[in-house]
Amino acid sequence: MLLVTRKDLPTDNLQEFIAYAKANQQQLQYGSGGVGSATHLGCILLNSAIGVAATHVPYRAAAMALQDLVAGRIDYVCPIASVAIAHIEAGQIKPIAILSKNRAPILPHLASAAEQGLAGADGHDRGRARRARSPLAGISARLRRQRGREMGSSNQGKRGLARLISSTINPRIRYLLYWEF
Repeated sequence: MLLVTRKDLPTDNLQEFIAYAKANQQQLQYGSGGVGSATHLGCILLNSAIGVAATHVPYRAAAMALQDLVAGRIDYVCPIASVAIAHIEAGQIKPIAILSKNRAPILPHLASAAEQGLAGADGHDRGRARRARSPLAGISARLRRQRGREMGSSNQGKRGLARLISSTINPRIRYLLYWEF
């Protein structure tokens, strides 16, 4: 997961982006591939880590958000690298940081958020729902208990779990819970 901005945003690294975002959070708009998508949750994680409340503009897909980023209609997006790489290489958007602890092999020149001094913005940290202080911890634990009672260890467990998650959990947090099972 990356942080990319429109080409003309006056920031070149994460610290400049944070300063700009804090000073202009009322005007900033970020795009995503829809409410609850990976791009939405990645930007929520980033916004929470830097302490800003920018306006969310949901799209039907992350590619559509990137099109508007290229056009300059929104300010930033937090897509996965494979979706944004062509726009980055073409110079149409500006990469600011990899939202993880380590650099991505696909973009070795781009520093991670951790390298640029921002802890807590790891978009690849799939274990956060199991941490006791996480708001998702209770939901994750409840699903594991219910899965154990209803499905046991049969081969149908994963299909049943998918139905359970689809029917009982808000779609906005399915992405985070998917990796727990």
